[in-house]
Amino acid sequence: MGAAAGPSGINSALLGRTFTGSIPVDGFQLPLPPGEWAMLANGTVRNIEANATGRAYFLGRIEHRRLMGVVDVTTLKSTAQPGTGFTLKNCTIPNPNLNYLSVQALTPQDHQGCWMISHAFTPMMLQWADRTIPMPGLLRAAAGDLTAKGVSVPQDFVTVRFLRAEKWGLLDVSYWFNPETDSITSNRALTYRESDWQPGSIHRFPDKLAYVERIKQWGSVFHERFERAFVAGHTAP
Repeated sequence: MGAAAGPSGINSALLGRTFTGSIPVDGFQLPLPPGEWAMLANGTVRNIEANATGRAYFLGRIEHRRLMGVVDVTTLKSTAQPGTGFTLKNCTIPNPNLNYLSVQALTPQDHQGCWMISHAFTPMMLQWADRTIPMPGLLRAAAGDLTAKGVSVPQDFVTVRFLRAEKWGLLDVSYWFNPETDSITSNRALTYRESDWQPGSIHRFPDKLAYVERIKQWGSVFHERFERAFVAGHTAP
């Protein structure tokens, strides 16, 4: 007799290991939003320029075989002491796709931090098996895992990305939110730039503007937990 399926709608043996509350990643105790988070893909990363190595995880919150949330995390820690630092280009380069950007610090190769709100457009994930389609390896692996589990994926997620770096390390985490949880649907789009959630289009949809504002309020509060996790990761083995 197989293991029972929980809220995910998937047999627990097939779903694999899940996490609630937080997850240990390369010495960081990363906070998670409410719910049960399944490991969909993971791997090692390396930054030769910064002489740093780390981990990458892609977690998913699944309900009734539908992907309702994502936590996409990358860590790097310097292999030298005190470390040569990192460059957080996403905090400085103007990006017309952002719905919000908050910058805390921008000392090059040293004390840096910012967080932003944007959106993820997922149709490329349906082509995970086509190696001619450019796609980050972690996303490709996660998309393949979701397909194997029979999980459907909405077209759009609203994303909150937190970035933090010091000479010794870097933490880059994106939290994806499915607007369907608030009964908000997206019009079908052929490209990322045609999505309702683009800054140039979202003003036409008051419900979507209000949703992004709620996500902004969440990010303002959650950022403190992210910051504590980063600082604590400095002394962790």
